[in-house]
Amino acid sequence: MESIHLFVTTVFMGFFAIMNPIGNTPVFLAMTSGFDAQSKKSIALKTAITSFVIVTIFVLLGNFIFSMFDITLPAFRITGGLLIVHAGFQLLSSGGSKLHAPSEGIDRSDKSQTEIAISPLAIPLIAGPGTIATAINFTGLYSTWQGILGIILLLALVCILLYFLFLSSDKLVKLLGHDVMNVTSRLMGLIIAVMGVQMVISGLREVLKTF
Repeated sequence: MESIHLFVTTVFMGFFAIMNPIGNTPVFLAMTSGFDAQSKKSIALKTAITSFVIVTIFVLLGNFIFSMFDITLPAFRITGGLLIVHAGFQLLSSGGSKLHAPSEGIDRSDKSQTEIAISPLAIPLIAGPGTIATAINFTGLYSTWQGILGIILLLALVCILLYFLFLSSDKLVKLLGHDVMNVTSRLMGLIIAVMGVQMVISGLREVLKTF
């Protein structure tokens, strides 16, 4: 029984910490600025499902995928960092970015919502290199079918919490007001860009260690 508790605690807290639903809720709010409540709900759901599917694939086939395409984790980290930097500059831009357009000018199509949900929200922010590396590590530690199933179930629980926390983002708007949220959006853009740069630096450090 104690080992089961240790397994649940380790895997759940590991995924929760690396996917950071609480910390990424303001990021979700910034990335969906201008969308109506129904569109935000749709994006939150698509983000949670996409994140779950991506990480589950790597839980089941991670080592095989990396080997088949000869991909290294540092390369994956650098690429993800560049994508995050791009998203951060979009939020910082004052040139009428789609993310900051007036609500009547926002493209609320399913295609637009899916694009935001998949990138940059699901990957690389939620299901990024760190999450994938964590998933592969757990798979190595708990390699039985019961362990794999437990990892997937706990991952699903974290993604469900992520979804509901993202849904709560509208309450922040009502609490803080639109002006404060506009400033917060720009600030989150800066933070996102810095996060991306840090991911690139981390990836480059890992590459340099191989020389």
